[in-house]
Amino acid sequence: MPASSLLSRRRQGAFTALLLATAACLWAAAPAHAEGPIKRWVDERGMVHYGDALPAKPVRDVKTLPEVPPPSAADEARAAADMARYKAALEPASAPPEPVRPASRPKLAQASAPEDSSCEAQWARYDAAFACLAPYRLVGGGVKPEGFAVCPVLKQPYCRVPPHMVGN
Repeated sequence: MPASSLLSRRRQGAFTALLLATAACLWAAAPAHAEGPIKRWVDERGMVHYGDALPAKPVRDVKTLPEVPPPSAADEARAAADMARYKAALEPASAPPEPVRPASRPKLAQASAPEDSSCEAQWARYDAAFACLAPYRLVGGGVKPEGFAVCPVLKQPYCRVPPHMVGN
């Protein structure tokens, strides 16, 4: 998985957590505007509803939900610490991370001179470029971006593979 995707997933997760923590803090700090206790009921279509007043239509399975106590000082302190941690996680890094390079990079095979346009020379250059990208390959078949900075990018030759190169 590319580092940029992992970083963006981490940021998405941190953002979601920040959003949930903010919503929880606002919900806990907001005064209750309900006229009475919150009730849960099921309408004639089987849909569950919540509210402080029952509708005029007949409903079933009416339950009164228990009151939620206000958050304790420890809960508020923990929420503030979580919020600070989430904000810090969302701050952009001061410098972009260095690309990871493999310890040993394969040397490109000496192919025929670039002006040699024979089919065999084209396939030799293509095979050398393909081998250069080997340390940068991912499990799903993709290639890490830093591989393209190191290895040449060549299109697959249009001519047939010479018979003596098949199976190498």
